Amino acid sequence: MYTRGHRIGSRSLYRFWKLYYNGCEKDYEAEFGSPFPEQLASQLKPGDAVYIDMDKDGKIDPNDAVVGTGYTDDPQYIAGFSFGFTWKRM
Repeated sequence: MYTRGHRIGSRSLYRFWKLYYNGCEKDYEAEFGSPFPEQLASQLKPGDAVYIDMDKDGKIDPNDAVVGTGYTDDPQYIAGFSFGFTWKRM
């Protein structure tokens, strides 16, 4: 997908917050001011990734993906050079 204002090849990714631990629900609510996503609370085990609910609807879905985080597969800069020589005036 191409999105206006972003580099070609930039991906839509979920924003990582922290690794899950017992009691992180309270920390999440204190930091973001919204309840911990309900679907995550029942599925997560200690050490699993916790993603941020960007639209604050209480669930992690494709609407929470953010464009422009990370790098693309295309190089940011391209450089090159060439050189030549002659031998015995040929």
